Amino acid sequence: MPQPQPGLLKAGVLFTWQSLNENALLRTSVLATALGVTLLCLALAGFGAVYSLEGSNGVFSPRLFAILFLPAEFLIYDLIQGNPDPRASLRALYLDMRYLHMLWAGIKVAAVFLVPYVGAVLLLVAATSGFEKGAKLDLTGATGLMIGIPVLTGTLLYLLFRLVYLPLAVARRDTAPVGNAFRETGGKTWSIGCALFWPYVALTLLTVPMELLGTALERRLGFVGLAPWFLFDALLTGLVTCVSAAVLAFSRWRMILEPLPEQPGPASDAGTEAEQKRDKTQG
Repeated sequence: MPQPQPGLLKAGVLFTWQSLNENALLRTSVLATALGVTLLCLALAGFGAVYSLEGSNGVFSPRLFAILFLPAEFLIYDLIQGNPDPRASLRALYLDMRYLHMLWAGIKVAAVFLVPYVGAVLLLVAATSGFEKGAKLDLTGATGLMIGIPVLTGTLLYLLFRLVYLPLAVARRDTAPVGNAFRETGGKTWSIGCALFWPYVALTLLTVPMELLGTALERRLGFVGLAPWFLFDALLTGLVTCVSAAVLAFSRWRMILEPLPEQPGPASDAGTEAEQKRDKTQG
């Protein structure tokens, strides 16, 4: 009888912890990036660079620079997906061209989805109220906006969520990552969303107390109290980034790859991936 699989969050935490213990490149990447983010935040605070929010100033949190942990995130994808040509050195990890491919994929997504969305909203506004100065909405126009904008926004969010596995496609060096990621989630959007909801909510809630703590330290201890908080929050950001990447990759295994070998027809590349993964696990 097959053993029940652990939850996605538990599987992501266990895999990340094991990888940090056994993979020196991942461990060094997280530590080096955390140190760099800490020094960056300290430099910004030291030079008086702050942001204004509701009339008060605050220091820049390490969480705002989470994108700098992208090399560690892609290394997690490599380890889970068994991607060929794994990064062998820290220099190669940071100079990986896939990050530019991810940026280019984001630009294409914006062109395909965001630009038409903005255009549709502007057309809706023009059709219901016009752009004349001082124009007032009638009941029909107000109703059209109240219904049309949520519908357009919901459609946009649905289409963007269909690309939830885009980073994994870029990590695999797919020739058409946007199209492949979009096709993979066809008919599985609800189940994927339900699977990812609680793990991502839990990871988000984990970071909230750290942001509140940073504000309290800034007010009570000033610059001296920020230094250890910057370092701890940067390390937590790296850990959460790696766990989030592991959760996303494991959800793809369970939602997309594992059912495929049971379907009739020729084996696909994804099915081969799933079979190889199970062979490694059993071995």
